[in-house]
Amino acid sequence: MDIALFLHALTGLFVIIDPIGAALIFNSLTSGSDQRYRNSMAIKSVIISGITLILFGNYGETLFYHLGININS
Repeated sequence: MDIALFLHALTGLFVIIDPIGAALIFNSLTSGSDQRYRNSMAIKSVIISGITLILFGNYGETLFYHLGININS
């Protein structure tokens, strides 16, 4: 794989996910909760977002084709 392409994709993914903003939102939503609950919510959110990313990465183009949405939209 071309390293420039990989870094370009990684930069785009970093900007889309916005980990700094997501951490602030997570902190505000789970403030006042015990550590065990916060850990379980963090693990669940990573698993759900990872599965969503993998599914759309593999089947997103097909889904958009069936919905009649092209890349230029």
